[in-house]
Amino acid sequence: MAKALGGGATTGEWGTAPAGDIVIVALLYDSVVPVVAQYGDALAGKVIVDISNPFNSTFDG
Repeated sequence: MAKALGGGATTGEWGTAPAGDIVIVALLYDSVVPVVAQYGDALAGKVIVDISNPFNSTFDG
């Protein structure tokens, strides 16, 4: 996606703090709150687009 957007768009690495002005969160639903809590300061002032999936880890609920 970053390549298609061009310009200054970049991708992040799992486990590193978000660096861009717009952050797309694409996680399993149960992981969103812990990740946002972990990177809260790094997310301050950024636009967050949440496309999290409302599934559990076994995809049965």
